[in-house]
Amino acid sequence: MNKKIKSVLIAIAIVVVSIIAINVTTNHQPYENRSTCDYKGGPTSGFEDENDCPYTIKEAKEITDYQASPIFTRQPVGVIIFFIAITSVITVLIKGLKKPKKNKE
Repeated sequence: MNKKIKSVLIAIAIVVVSIIAINVTTNHQPYENRSTCDYKGGPTSGFEDENDCPYTIKEAKEITDYQASPIFTRQPVGVIIFFIAITSVITVLIKGLKKPKKNKE
């Protein structure tokens, strides 16, 4: 197999593995998948989930705090995997697409 083709295939494999790893390690937003509605008639934030169950003020504050935080604190593993993948892809492509030096003998 040609060295250039092999390098491109390795780069594609690194990207695919990285995308899978980032999806597996991603932290989910608080209260993202509530299965039950625990609303007991108290004050609400005015926001509702997809099941029309209102969020309490505390829940809404936790969600907005999560969304306002930097991505590195929300998903540190995903950010690290992303940078490793980019570095690996660039390295593989540079080494694979570089023309070999000819010996001057």
